[in-house]
Amino acid sequence: MKTVRLVCARTLSAARSYYSAGIAAALFLSVSTVRFALSLDGGSHLPVQALWAAAAAPILPFLCVVATMRLWTRERESGALELFLSAPVSVRALAVGKFAGAWVSILTVLVLYLVAPLVFLPFFGGARAGFSSYAWGFAGLALQAALWCSAGCFTSAFCKHSSSSGAASLLVTVCLPYAAFRAVLAWAPELRASIGDLPQVEFAIDAATGFFPAASVAVCVFFTAAFLSAASHSVESLRCAGRGTRHLRAMHHACSLLGFVLAALASAVFARTGMAWESAPLGKEDSAFMLRAFDSARGGVRAVCFMRRADPRHHAAARVLRGLSDAARRHGADVETVFADPDWDFGIASALSRDGIPEGSIVFERARRRISIPAQELFGGGTSRIRAGDIDRAVRVCASAVSNLKPRRGHNAIYALAGHGESSFSDQGVYGLGRFARWLRYDGFAVKTLDLSSVPSVPSDCCAVAVCGARGTLTEGETAKLDAYLQNGGRLLAFVLPRPGAGLAPYLRRWGCRVTSAVAVTPPPMSGTSVKTPVDGDHPIAGPLHGSSLFFEQAAVLEPEGAGGPEADRMVFAPLASTSEDCWGETDLAARPWMWNPDAEPRGGMVLAAALERGGSAGADLAFRPVRIVVVGDAGFAMNSSLEKRGSANLDFMLNAVRWLAGAETAAPPPDPAPAPPCGYRRWGFLSAGAFAFPFAVLAFTAFRAFRTKKGLRR
Repeated sequence: MKTVRLVCARTLSAARSYYSAGIAAALFLSVSTVRFALSLDGGSHLPVQALWAAAAAPILPFLCVVATMRLWTRERESGALELFLSAPVSVRALAVGKFAGAWVSILTVLVLYLVAPLVFLPFFGGARAGFSSYAWGFAGLALQAALWCSAGCFTSAFCKHSSSSGAASLLVTVCLPYAAFRAVLAWAPELRASIGDLPQVEFAIDAATGFFPAASVAVCVFFTAAFLSAASHSVESLRCAGRGTRHLRAMHHACSLLGFVLAALASAVFARTGMAWESAPLGKEDSAFMLRAFDSARGGVRAVCFMRRADPRHHAAARVLRGLSDAARRHGADVETVFADPDWDFGIASALSRDGIPEGSIVFERARRRISIPAQELFGGGTSRIRAGDIDRAVRVCASAVSNLKPRRGHNAIYALAGHGESSFSDQGVYGLGRFARWLRYDGFAVKTLDLSSVPSVPSDCCAVAVCGARGTLTEGETAKLDAYLQNGGRLLAFVLPRPGAGLAPYLRRWGCRVTSAVAVTPPPMSGTSVKTPVDGDHPIAGPLHGSSLFFEQAAVLEPEGAGGPEADRMVFAPLASTSEDCWGETDLAARPWMWNPDAEPRGGMVLAAALERGGSAGADLAFRPVRIVVVGDAGFAMNSSLEKRGSANLDFMLNAVRWLAGAETAAPPPDPAPAPPCGYRRWGFLSAGAFAFPFAVLAFTAFRAFRTKKGLRR
């Protein structure tokens, strides 16, 4: 251990004399902080600590390359390596000491990187959190840094010059993992949903949320040991000079190769087991939505995980159910978790199969009511890891299932208007609404079709009428029936086209919403009619999604209409999603290039989704059912293709809209919610301090230390 400490201290001291180390640290801090700031503005369900770790994970290998490229080559060039080999010290101790010195220097830079979220982000109006919130993300980055530093230690021992060592280290730590990742996606594109982002980014996100898969940890630990063993064997082989020692050098190289094989096999064993360790169980944050579900579970609910333990989604499902059960227990509810493996639990599995429940489902039971949710809907493709971005949605879906075991009071049928070119809720294709319909059923709503021309009135069990992209206008008879329904406290969900004279647009003017012919356009880099907007305000629909983003395609601009009809002046128009200041409403899409006409086209802050309500403040006191309407200016906003976009909150937005229309909306989060990506922080101030001023100060300090060190060596 004394040798390891001495070599580690010597390596750290040598790093202070390199200007390249300070430049690399400053660049890492600057680039990672910029990526962190961009991810904060991107609208994500990931917590801040996960965004912080994910921003640094792809840049970390480059920093490790600079820190390790001279570990052994410097000794070769100065002739100190021959002295080490002739001294009575263990080569393995030398390798571990050099690795420890490089790793400690990387950990020091990661500690400096913590200044961005802990100091600068709260100062400029962002979320405030302590070091404990970032501890697990720091641990995940430290594990990855150990792997990259050990790889750099090996390449430095194998190469003769620093330049070749750096190139080989880049090949091992950056190029080969990325090439393997791309090769897997090219060979099996369907794995994109299960693999997600780069493996190091996914592991950083998992670690930041307190989830450490055994397979990922095993890869870091075992391959770190394999690289260090290979480095020591590579240095040890230098002692074997001459023609008569070829077999000894071959044995050292064979031992190095065997170490990598054993590391791969051990990692595969841990991956096969599917084990994982989590530091922060799910359900720790109890939102009003979950509290309502736990109130329904006071009579006792059984959650059955009906899948094989070898299923890659088994651990993800177990994690969600365990967190849900723990949170329910804290509030006096009872959610019993049962695991039914068809290979072992024959009784439960056969009973579920006889009832038509497919394998790979999560089943919630209470008394004689039962709700089944396929694991595919919760976790996507087969994966042994649940991505942090899917955690909140999985818990909310399970909580919805628990709450829906209790019979819903009032009406729960959503009628989709047909006969005017609307999209179908039964269509599972790209332009259908089948996926949205499935999530509505999971939330306890029945989805039915309504043809107003063939019925005397809107059915009595209707909680909301949905008009999804109607192209034809309503007849006078249909308008009268819809008017009668809304006048009695009806609810309407409308997806409209940018055509003021077609579809439902003329009818909506009577209720205080004007659909313009202007289509929202975004300037470069996301040029075209694809618009990404943040969720606005504290409305019950938008409030729970604060910090998330919505995606629109050819969205019509909406405006309040005060003189459009007898009901318009009494409607409250509440924007739910508005564009940024650089967007404008294009009225002539055929004329290229698109240019903003200040005389005829709106610009900045255009409303693309709005909620209208009449009598909302008096409803609770006078037992009056208020009229509620939600208008979305994009006919394809809830189509299957739109809901599949990663990072999109379209699905959660629509589910909140339907709950608000049905009167089952969730309250705002409690006063101390879980950390969420801040949208109101001062971005340019944060970037100026965290991405430019602070890295420059680090660079100046390291340059001064290097100058002082070299000056002392010359003396």
